[in-house]
Amino acid sequence: KGNSVRMLKGSAEKGLHRTNWDLKLPAPDPIDLSEPEFKPPWASDAAGPLAAPGKYTVELFVAHNGNLESQGTPQEFMVKPVPTTVEGTDFKAVASFQQKTSELSRQISSAGSKMGEAGNRIRHMKAALLQTPKAPQSLFGRLDELAKKLSGLRTGLYGDPIRQKFNEATAPSIQSRVGGVAYGHWETRQAPTETQKQNIEIAESDFGKFKGNLIDYFKELENFEAALEAAGAPYTPGRKFE
Repeated sequence: KGNSVRMLKGSAEKGLHRTNWDLKLPAPDPIDLSEPEFKPPWASDAAGPLAAPGKYTVELFVAHNGNLESQGTPQEFMVKPVPTTVEGTDFKAVASFQQKTSELSRQISSAGSKMGEAGNRIRHMKAALLQTPKAPQSLFGRLDELAKKLSGLRTGLYGDPIRQKFNEATAPSIQSRVGGVAYGHWETRQAPTETQKQNIEIAESDFGKFKGNLIDYFKELENFEAALEAAGAPYTPGRKFE
């Protein structure tokens, strides 16, 4: 239908080069530009779910000065299902479910990264408070409350880390439900199981409530940062410039 499904980066050096599509959609993971000093051989790169079998086109572009310049003519090719696929499999329905799982995973990962940023902001604000003589004493209590709320939000998304540490029984978290489905289903074109469908339905419902609480939390965080700014506190990451 003309919808772009994946962008692959190739070499821009002179000469003949080849790049391959692994038949997967983009990974939903947050962008991480850091380079680890050591990457174990069993560690794989972030990956998305499989694309559905069908007709695709590939087109070459050169990114130059903010423009994508098309090179040559788009080429068509077919993605075929493996011969051992169960007869009657609805590939579009399978792909749709996997894409739904991927989008939910993307939002969960984004929420986790935002909470990580919030934790960093709180650490800096704790240090800034001690260098703000004009700050009301009430700000210390408010900041401590914000730190506790953030811990509660993390538990809501990832589960209870203490119980998990001691292998105690605990209800599946939002993240573990979606992660379990992605791990067990993204490498196949088989229809999802009823358990996998149920896990995504529960995760969607729970994440909807969680997202509302997270949005409210960041409003509180911004209000606190505004109070810090009014008190003349040194700059801290994430604070709005007024």
